[in-house]
Amino acid sequence: MVKPTEQDLLKAISKIDNLHACAEVLAKAFDILNDPDSNQMDLVEVIKTDTGLTSDILRISNSAFYGSSAEISSLDDAIHRLGFREVLKLISISMSKQLFRNRLHHYNMEAVDLWEENAAVAATMENFSDLLDEDRSYFFTLGILHSIGKLVIDQTLIDRQSPVFWDKEESIVEWETKNFGFDYSDAGHVLLTTWNFPQKILAVILNQLTPERVYNPPNSLMCLNFSIRWSDRHKTFNLPDEEPPPLENWLRELEVTEQDLKEVQIKSQETFEDLKKMVAS
Repeated sequence: MVKPTEQDLLKAISKIDNLHACAEVLAKAFDILNDPDSNQMDLVEVIKTDTGLTSDILRISNSAFYGSSAEISSLDDAIHRLGFREVLKLISISMSKQLFRNRLHHYNMEAVDLWEENAAVAATMENFSDLLDEDRSYFFTLGILHSIGKLVIDQTLIDRQSPVFWDKEESIVEWETKNFGFDYSDAGHVLLTTWNFPQKILAVILNQLTPERVYNPPNSLMCLNFSIRWSDRHKTFNLPDEEPPPLENWLRELEVTEQDLKEVQIKSQETFEDLKKMVAS
């Protein structure tokens, strides 16, 4: 099989661009978050450009999950009551619902399985951020978007009417690399670059499977790589009796204990179940 060209990838991305409005909002929201001169109304004005996203945020804000005694009737009210970073999380959740709503044909993966795979990593990332006192919304977004490159690869194969399908006899990354010369982290980096995501997200997505090639890798990169490998073992928390993976040296250097990991495991499963309820609400 002739490996896809950059033009093939860009063609596939153009067909995923119906999601660009929501992605653009998320990218701009991170810019606002990191701008000391920004304020709550800046975020409101950005979100309002996507009516579907606005409706989704208000719907989830008023769901039983948040248990608000008074109705949240505006974006300004949602940010005031839930907080800037929690609304950022809701943007990521809403975007993920749009991103992962279709079956990945060439991966033989149903939409619900794709969403749960990303949600499990996002849940783990969120609880790692709490443990390490890192930015929750940033860690969560990395988790929920980590395998977005699979959409690009699948669409490229559909466009080329390729007979190649993942048979699960080898890892996804091995299959992708053998057939295309790149994997979903590379494809995801291209897509998110096209969508103008912040550099600190792009760099982690690009290196998520190979943190060893980054000098002095940030905690976000190490945690994402660990969360992906951990999630691949427990398959969206379907192995309740599984013990957490052993401590790795980088975790020991951060003074993370085995008990810490156990607590991350328990809390992440709870977060994962909460995410499913939020999406279904």
